Parts: sequence; structure tokens; C-alpha cells
Amino acid sequence: MMQRRTFLKLSAVTTGALLTGAIPVLAADPTPFPVYLTFDGGPSSKADGTGLTFDVLKVLKKYKVPATFFVSGHNLHDWDSALFSQMLSEGHAIGNRLWQESGNLASDQSTPSQLAEQYLKTEKKIRALIQSSNQDAAAAYTAQAKLYRRPGGDNAIGSFLDPTNYDTLTHEPFLKSYVDVIDWLKTVYDYSGWGVTAGDEVTSKTTKGRSSFSLSRRIVSGGKDVAGVAAFLCVASNHKRALQASQGVIVQMYDGDKLTPQALSQIILQLRVKGAEFHVLPRTDDKANTLTIGADDPPTADDNGIACT
Repeated sequence: MMQRRTFLKLSAVTTGALLTGAIPVLAADPTPFPVYLTFDGGPSSKADGTGLTFDVLKVLKKYKVPATFFVSGHNLHDWDSALFSQMLSEGHAIGNRLWQESGNLASDQSTPSQLAEQYLKTEKKIRALIQSSNQDAAAAYTAQAKLYRRPGGDNAIGSFLDPTNYDTLTHEPFLKSYVDVIDWLKTVYDYSGWGVTAGDEVTSKTTKGRSSFSLSRRIVSGGKDVAGVAAFLCVASNHKRALQASQGVIVQMYDGDKLTPQALSQIILQLRVKGAEFHVLPRTDDKANTLTIGADDPPTADDNGIACT
């Protein structure tokens, strides 16, 4: 009788998966682990309250999942005050991804003062939009930890956030117009890295050969030479969960990619089956103005980790 019930349960899951394009997964009482969903490069919004970022928020709200949005300054518009208000009221966090990507990649070797200017310019815009929204949003952002991600990722702390550079930046003529807010650099969490990524940034016009199914599979299960969340739940070298499974697995996606809201439901459901509990950054044990995680950091073997199931 037990075998029949198990067979029927598997059949139901498999049939549903075939109809919806889901990845069939069946697990019993998984051990919880923290996951931090992050979205880069936005916001992608329109004045009428529509756009891909709003579509992502709808999915997150449906499943009651909090996330962190790293916004680029040049993408911000006056109407994003309402967007920020919604994000904060629904329990999400807002991070700073500099004013623009061009010239700010790790390979561009920008100076600390150049990066500081890009960060502070964007931060001023974020705060002005939130202040113009409502008092609750302003209070929520004031209380929220300040978060940063470098476009393209990085494997070192942002040079402008390194405490050893602070005194130099306070006397930098290039930053004269930001002298009143230079203290904003003192308590910033650098999340220029991640464990799992959707891959190179894409726009709604460059999705040839990709699908929501392939995106969800990449995030959950990974692929050739690409780590998915599953890789952090079982490290081949010791058949235990990776260190990041207890610290928190950081997932990077793009809210400007039209496949993201399409794949997000499956990503959330599949990860919950595996035991994922979703949170906003910062992670519990991370510290401001220090290196937290590098770009595409692989799973770290943990002899004290939970054995693979």
C-alpha cells in the first residue's frame, strides 16, 4: 500500500512537471538552509507602474519571498519613488550598483575616488526618491543595512570601501561635492560576489536560445561548469553540505531580463522543496567594509556540514 501511495505521488509530481515545464523534485523533510535572492541592473519600470521589476515583485509577493534589489543610478526615474516604497513595504532590501556599468568593471581598474563618486551619486538619488515617497519608506531605508554590488562582480572589497582608504577620500578634491555625505562609505556591505548566477546580463531583446525552464534549471541544478544551488547542498569531496549552506547561498539574477519573472515561480518552489528559507541581505555573519564573498565563489567543503541526503 505504501509503495502504491509513493508511486501515485511520484506520478502526480511528474505529470504536473510535464504540464508546467517544472523540474520534478520530491524530497521529505529537507533541512532548512538560507538563500538570498538578488536582482541586478534595474529597475526596469515604466511611469504607469508596469515593467519587468514590477513583474518580479508580483511573483515574490505571491510566494511571500523577500529579496534584495541592486539598482543602477542611470536607470532611476522620478516614478521609481513608488517602486522603492513598494519594495520596502513588502520587506525587500535595496542595494547600490553604482551609477553605470561602463567604466566600473573590475577590469577597468577604476580608482577609489571614481568608484566612491559613482556610489555616492547613486546613493543620493536612491535616498531622494525614497524621501519623496513617504515617511514609512524613508524610515525603512534608514534602518536597512546599506548594500553595494559592483557591476560585473569582483573578488575583492571595493577599494572605496576599504577603511585604509577613507582618510584619503575625505581630502580628495574630486569628491568635494560629496564631503557632507562621505561618512556614507563607513558602513556598507560589499556583495560584489555570489555563489549562483543567471549568467551574463541579458535584455528582453537578447533571449535567443534561452527559456524560463533553462534559467530555472541553471539556478537550481546548475549545468556544465556552472554551479546551481544544488552544488552547495552536496560537495563531492566529502558528501556533505557546503559551508555556504549554513552561511547562506547568494543567488544573482537580473530583473531586466524578461525570463526572470517567468522562471521565478519555479525557482522559488524548487528551492523550497530542497529546504530554502529566503532572506534579504546582509547575511548574519557578514561585516560591513570587509570582503564578504567573491564573484562565482564555488562551494566550500565543510567537514562539519550536514551529510548529503
